[in-house]
This record gives sequence, structure tokens and C-alpha cells, in this order.
Amino acid sequence: MTAAGPQDVLARAGRVLRHWPSLASGRLTLMGGGLINLTVRVEVADGERYVLQRLHPIFDGILHHDIEAVTARLAARSLATPRLVRTGEGALWVEEDGVWRVQTHLEGHTVQRVSGPAMAREAGALLGGFHGALAGLDHDFQFVRQAHGLAMHADNLRQALASHPRHRLLPAVAPLAEDLLALSHGQPDFSDLPRRVTHGDPKISNVLFVPPGDRAHAFVDLDTLGRLDLPTELGDAFRSWCNPAGEEAGEPALDLALFEAAVAGYGSAARGLVEPAEVALLVTGLLVLCVELACRFAADSLNESYFGWDSGRFPSGGDHNLHRARVQLALARSVQACLPEAEDIVGRILLSATDGP
Repeated sequence: MTAAGPQDVLARAGRVLRHWPSLASGRLTLMGGGLINLTVRVEVADGERYVLQRLHPIFDGILHHDIEAVTARLAARSLATPRLVRTGEGALWVEEDGVWRVQTHLEGHTVQRVSGPAMAREAGALLGGFHGALAGLDHDFQFVRQAHGLAMHADNLRQALASHPRHRLLPAVAPLAEDLLALSHGQPDFSDLPRRVTHGDPKISNVLFVPPGDRAHAFVDLDTLGRLDLPTELGDAFRSWCNPAGEEAGEPALDLALFEAAVAGYGSAARGLVEPAEVALLVTGLLVLCVELACRFAADSLNESYFGWDSGRFPSGGDHNLHRARVQLALARSVQACLPEAEDIVGRILLSATDGP
């Protein structure tokens, strides 16, 4: 369906909306920007807006039970969050040539890169509040997908190399993969650390900002909710937030001013939550997540089966994902270059935040 034209997509979305009778006559607008799900905005006669999405096939409809449990907890703790809208029959989702759901629409805007330390601090405080609100949540997640794990993604990259010996991009991907596999060797897997209820994909484009002053308002794209160690969750966040060039740029670097602001924001809202063993591995988590994502992009530059891509900038999905892989590898090298400074920042801010009330 993602290959269909916009009018075909909207026509199918309109047919699916019969399961939500109060929204069926709404005005539909195709929304872009996401790498995974297809998204349509629904505006009804009174001006209220909703978000209709068709999920990527990697996701199972049962994940909506997890979204319902987590967003109910967030709402009860007065945190803004999109909520699922039940069908006319009371279901959380429908299956009709894919899994479809409707969520409430939150006002605000998203960005592709952090504009400065104030925005980084806002994002950090939002994530700290998110984790704090969900601490102790008694919920058995029904949809469990192994999305993270450097060893797993390194193996997937090896398999992609072996499966595409004649791919036109192999001469460019192979040396990149060699560097990534060398970097992945010997990195910790964080399996001994506590597993907390996390967002699972806290990149900056999943943070909704509102005025005044770009205040971080809510997290969106909640399909990756689950239990995860903090170095992986925060490493993924810092990877996205603390590179001022953005995830699509050619000259990425870890900006220590953005990093310090993000850590300070997180510590201000998650005071007492982070354990010393977690603090000690947070910067390593940042490095690991850069390498992990680079492995994923490099593998998909050959598989060309998962990530969305920009046909206006690149001739194929493989070319776009090769570019993304190079960006993440360059960011990993930058993290390596300033590991001591980054670890000093984390220890100074978060270890002091664990002391006292």
C-alpha cells in the first residue's frame, strides 16, 4: 500500500473509517515524515482532529493493549499523550489489509534536529518525566519485539552481505560494514541492568513541541513501548538529540553542549531514578546505539525492504540507507573521540541527582 498513489491511499483510508462512524465523513489529509507507518489526518466537522494510521507489517495489533495501558498511566499522571479511539464496536484497532488504528491528535510540531541547548534540555526533561511516570507500572507487555541488540544487528548485517553478493551497492557497503563490525566487537549488551518501561524510539522527531519557546509537550509514535535498559533508551535519545547536523547530514558530531543540556534536563525530571550502574554505561549506550543503527541502515541498503526513503534526494532506498549508515558511523566516531568528556558530564549530573531527596 505504501507504493500506491496518494488518492488511492486516501480512498482506502476513507473505507477503513467506516469502523469509526463518528469520523467517517471527516476530511482526510495524507501526512508524511515517518519512516515506518502510513499516517492520515482526519478532521471532522467541529474542527476536531484525529490520526488514522496503517501500521507497518512488523507490528501486531496486540501492541494496542500496551499503548492503552501506558497512555492511561501517563494521562493519570497528567502527562500529555495521544490516546487510542475505539471503533464503533469498541475495538482498539481493526485489521483490513493491514492493522489500522485511530488516535487523538495533539497540537504541536515536530523537528528533525535540535535547535540548541534549550530544546535538548526540554526533550531530556520530557523523557525523564515519561520514565518517572511509568516507573512501577504493573503491565505485562503483549507485543514484544527484539528491536535492539548490537550483536543481533551485526549478524543481520553479515547476513545481508552474504545474501546480496551481486548488489550494485555492495562495493560501497562492504568497507563500511567492515568498520561497523569491528566497532561492534566486544561492546556490552546491558543485559544485567534493570529493564524499565520505556518509549523505545525517543528520537527528536518523536517529540512534540508547543509554544512558547518550543516546550517539549509529549512523545508520539508509541509502537515501540516496552521494557528496556536505560543505556539503550537514553543512548538512542542522545544519538538523535545531540548531533546538531541532524540524522540526514553528512558531517555529524556529538555536541557536548547539547549533550550536557539533555542530560541535565533528564536528571531534573528523573531525580533518584537512575542507578549508578546505569549511569556508568550511558555514554557507552550512546556509542552502541550509533553503531547499531548504522548496522541497520547498512543492512537495509542491500535488503531494501524496511526503511522508507526520500525519492526526491536519492535514486533508491539502498542509496538513502547507505547515506544514513555513513552518517551514523561518523557520529559513532565522534562519540569515541569525546568519551571522557561525555562520561564526566553524565557522572557529574546524574550521580549527584541520585544523592539525597
